[in-house]
Amino acid sequence: MQIKLFLTSFILVSSALRAATIQIASDLVNEFNNRTAGNVFITPNPTWGTAPAGAGWISYADTGIGPESSHSDETAKSWTIFTENFFLPSTINTGSVRIWAYDDASFSLDGVTVVLSPDPAPQDRCAIGHPGCQSGVFGDISLAGLTEGAHTLTFSIYQSGNSPFGLLYSGSLDSGESTHSNPAAEVTTPEPGTLLLLGGGLIGLAAMIRRRRW
Repeated sequence: MQIKLFLTSFILVSSALRAATIQIASDLVNEFNNRTAGNVFITPNPTWGTAPAGAGWISYADTGIGPESSHSDETAKSWTIFTENFFLPSTINTGSVRIWAYDDASFSLDGVTVVLSPDPAPQDRCAIGHPGCQSGVFGDISLAGLTEGAHTLTFSIYQSGNSPFGLLYSGSLDSGESTHSNPAAEVTTPEPGTLLLLGGGLIGLAAMIRRRRW
């Protein structure tokens, strides 16, 4: 009975040690684009949505001029593809990512086009549909039910005119045993009480085994 109780506690503690929440955001970590490779933070127009903590408006270059005027890079008139990679070692995963963009955009998860929630609707500015660039005009991508292994989010952003351009996204993913594609970036530190519980259990098991030998 004592051994059974210990094994139950050990399984619960082991699960707690593996639990992690990872951030998937426009934070220049594990992300790149098809134009310049490395993304950069940009200064958004004052009317654009405020970036959540840990994220920022990004682009392939400094295309986020403050006033709503043209920037110098004509290449923004075609698609720019931004990519975020992450890895899931567990099959139990839930989460979502919220997205803002200037201008029109489309999205895919592991190569499959994603329909955003809420459904696209006409906008006065920023884009034809969701997401837009203002705080209340965003789109969500669900990350629930993803399988174990590597995954890729792709953000394809289009600017039809010579005007400001950028992307903002922020979300999180809860997993029983999850990490970013860079394992060193996600280290879960056990609570002191958890370590004491685990250590005490191991000592108790050793004592029981020793008594049984005698």
